[in-house]
Amino acid sequence: MESVYTIGANALLRQEKRFALIANNLSNAQTVGFKKEIPSFKEIMRQTLGGKIEKEVIEEFQISLRQGELQVTNNDLDLAIEGEGFFKVNTPQGVRYTRNGQFRLDRDQKLVQADGFPVMGRRGEIYIKGGKVRVEANGLIKVDNQEVDQLAIVTFPNWPALQKEGHNLFRLSSPQEEKEAGKAVIHQGFVEMANVNVIEEMIALIDAHRNFEAYTRLLQANDELDAKAANDLGKV
Repeated sequence: MESVYTIGANALLRQEKRFALIANNLSNAQTVGFKKEIPSFKEIMRQTLGGKIEKEVIEEFQISLRQGELQVTNNDLDLAIEGEGFFKVNTPQGVRYTRNGQFRLDRDQKLVQADGFPVMGRRGEIYIKGGKVRVEANGLIKVDNQEVDQLAIVTFPNWPALQKEGHNLFRLSSPQEEKEAGKAVIHQGFVEMANVNVIEEMIALIDAHRNFEAYTRLLQANDELDAKAANDLGKV
């Protein structure tokens, strides 16, 4: 059986992780396309040194894919996804995925994201040369009423395999086949804001702080009991 100290120390470590997670969510509340992380719990069975099987609850953190609010920009190269799916981006490290649709054209008239990585269409990298750009709800790109390409908006059978990788990009932690995000709707002249509710995060922060204080008091009380026991034993 775990000691009070072990239980308390593990609980403090979990609260520290929650602090860091909530702080990161709050700091990105105005970041376009940001997806917050939330704690999740799962039960596992483990065997103790004495051979006894015990149930243990483990706290993990997963990405929330809840839709963020769409904000109008009136910029023809700003695109937002309503529904499931991600834009595909070609990086030196391989294909990555993003919900940040703040795109621009580089000097070669290639459609790129904020860091200059090419945005992928069904035919590959997208070049936009001409005047008026129109992006339809299904991702079809037209320039001066001529079809250029269609955005590759993809989804995956296993969402938990997505992991964050800086610059608001995501990568797959395990190989799996992409599929077309059939229910995705593209909005031109909009961006999707972070799916962070500041009030919810502040409430979670207060809760984490209270839990941290409670476990700290538990450890302090346990230390005091140990010290008292040692002093009393020394008097015998």
